[in-house]
Amino acid sequence: MPIFMFKKFIETLEENLKKKLPGISAHKKMSPSNRNSQLKFLNKDVNTVDSGILILIFPINNLPHTVFIKRPEYNGPHSGQISFPGGKIENIDNNITETALREAQEEIGIKPNDVKIIGQLSKLYIPVSNINVFPKVGYISYKPNFIPDKQEVTEIIPFSIKELSNKNIIDTEQVSLQGRIIDAPFYNVNGHHVWGATAMIINEFLEIVDRR
Repeated sequence: MPIFMFKKFIETLEENLKKKLPGISAHKKMSPSNRNSQLKFLNKDVNTVDSGILILIFPINNLPHTVFIKRPEYNGPHSGQISFPGGKIENIDNNITETALREAQEEIGIKPNDVKIIGQLSKLYIPVSNINVFPKVGYISYKPNFIPDKQEVTEIIPFSIKELSNKNIIDTEQVSLQGRIIDAPFYNVNGHHVWGATAMIINEFLEIVDRR
C-alpha cells in the first residue's frame, strides 16, 4: 500500500472517497464472530440512535497520521475500548458532521473550524449499543495539540497510517462479551487491541486508501 506525502495522500484519498464505498464487504473482514447472530435477532421495532465519529488525518514529518482514543473503564458495552473520537447526535447539532466535529473538540481538543471534511465511510450499525455510526473523514494541516477530556478519554493515541496499513499488526483474540466467548479480529495499535466496530471501520478506510 503506497503512503504518499501528506498533501498527495489527502488529494488521492479525497478522490477515492467519491467512488462507491466497499461497505459490508470490507466490514466483514474484521467482524467479530458473533456479528451475524446479533444482526439476525435484531429487534426491528427498536429506534436506533445516530452517532458521528471523526477519522482525523494530520501530518507528522509530512506523513499522514490519524488518532484514536481510549475510553475509560465503566459499566457499559464499550468500557476501556479504543475508538475514533465521536459520539451521539444531540439537539444542538444540525447534522451528523457537526456531531463528529463537536465530539472531537470535546474529547481531544481540536479546533473544528480547522478541519476540512473530505468524505465519509459507510454507515455501520452496532447491535450492542443500538447505534448507527457515521464515520466522517477530515484533515487538519498541522499536528494538533491534543487535549483529552478527563472524563471521556484516558489516553490519546496518534498513529501512522502507514503503520496502520501493515498487515502484520492484524491478529485475532478471544473476547468475553455479554457472557459469551467470541473470536475478535483486531489491529495492534501501540499495544492496544482495536477490535469491533472500530476495526471494521479501519478496514474500510484502508481499502479506500489502497484504491488504484
